[in-house]
Amino acid sequence: MCNETGNKTPVNLLFGQRYASAWSEINSRIQSRQAANLGYATTTVTAASYIIGNSIAPNPAVAPNIKLFVVYTIGLVALSWVYVLWVRHNDAIIGLLGAYCKAIERLDNYKNEHPFPAWHDDRQNLIVQSYKFRKLTDVATTILTFIATIPAFFLICLSGFPDRFETGVLLAATIAGLLACRFVYRNTVIRKAIAEIKFQNVDGKWMFSNTN
Repeated sequence: MCNETGNKTPVNLLFGQRYASAWSEINSRIQSRQAANLGYATTTVTAASYIIGNSIAPNPAVAPNIKLFVVYTIGLVALSWVYVLWVRHNDAIIGLLGAYCKAIERLDNYKNEHPFPAWHDDRQNLIVQSYKFRKLTDVATTILTFIATIPAFFLICLSGFPDRFETGVLLAATIAGLLACRFVYRNTVIRKAIAEIKFQNVDGKWMFSNTN
């Protein structure tokens, strides 16, 4: 069998090889997620501390440059949205790859009668426990996203509303940051929906479908 480029396609690729490839991609994405979590945590805490600490002038005679800190705050909130969107995408891909691995595991143990462990098969409860502990990362991400929002609210209180435009920008940044926190909280719902995807025969064709 040939594809559009004329190269042969592996129509009879063993399921074991496909399973190993999917697991490899999952591991790669988990590692990149851990690195991104560390980078986001470091950047957020450092930037928020810098903005709040330097917006309070050590010398009362020297007013802080609020306009500069407004720009920093917008950038911090924008970074939060980039991060939470990437986390949602990465979690969705990992979940879909996990559903694929679960389907292959069940091909070898359709009736759940064999004693060997299977990580993705939720009938053995391993992946279910993993999802519960994954919520801890959601809590940590929500806290970090909220920390990224604090400078915007702090600058509103510090400036005393002297400039309507600056106040409007900071208020919009605060609302955007809080919405990002809400977006992170929804990750649990998305993962649950993906976990409920089933591999089944529909009209003579095998495909993934959601039971809901």
